[in-house]
Amino acid sequence: MSAAAADVATIATRFLEAHAQGAAHRRGPRSITGCVTVSGQRFFCKTSEESLANEAEALAACRDLPGGAAYAVPLIGYDTDRNVLVTEPVDGGNLFNRLWNATDPWRLWESPHRRFDWLFQQLARWLRAFHALHPGCTTPRKTPRAAIDHLLTMIDARLQTVRTVGDAGLSEAQLDGVERLAHRLARSDTWTTQPMTLIHGDLTPVNILAESDRSLVIIDLGNVRHGFALEDLARLWTSVW
Repeated sequence: MSAAAADVATIATRFLEAHAQGAAHRRGPRSITGCVTVSGQRFFCKTSEESLANEAEALAACRDLPGGAAYAVPLIGYDTDRNVLVTEPVDGGNLFNRLWNATDPWRLWESPHRRFDWLFQQLARWLRAFHALHPGCTTPRKTPRAAIDHLLTMIDARLQTVRTVGDAGLSEAQLDGVERLAHRLARSDTWTTQPMTLIHGDLTPVNILAESDRSLVIIDLGNVRHGFALEDLARLWTSVW
């Protein structure tokens, strides 16, 4: 799809106007998203109080990745003045809902083992190519130590949430053990030898749209940053199982 019929600025303006007029757009913790039709074409738009420049540049770099069943949502353009990201619309439901809906066609094809084996093969191919990208985005390159400190902050915050909510089925002593283990591993020098790469940062089934032709469309690269490739793999694995 090309934005020739309606330039990105026009699409962004129409999206913001529709939202101001009460259009049924989705409001998340950090962003507002929704579709808008301009000159007979549908576009998916996203805006946020935070700059979407990194996400736009990462999606632009994804255009050079080899084709396959898994791919990043195609970027139409980014309106820097209005901070609106415009991509092609994807009609598939998110992978989490499709996998666990007993009547969904995605749940019914193949055996569970073969289905998950195929899914992870496709996503692994995309991740391998994505992690090799080196876009000139403004995401600051981190040292391994800075990346570990960032991870540790995230782990501490998650543990605090678990303690507050209290639904993890773990005792306070067990949670303390997890915290001590995380901090001990973070002090290891092993991490300082690991290569740094561009990572998605939030690769979960909710951010993977599954279309009827079994395409897997990766969305929401708002957390793209430099880190360890294993972060994406661990995030995906733990969110599925």
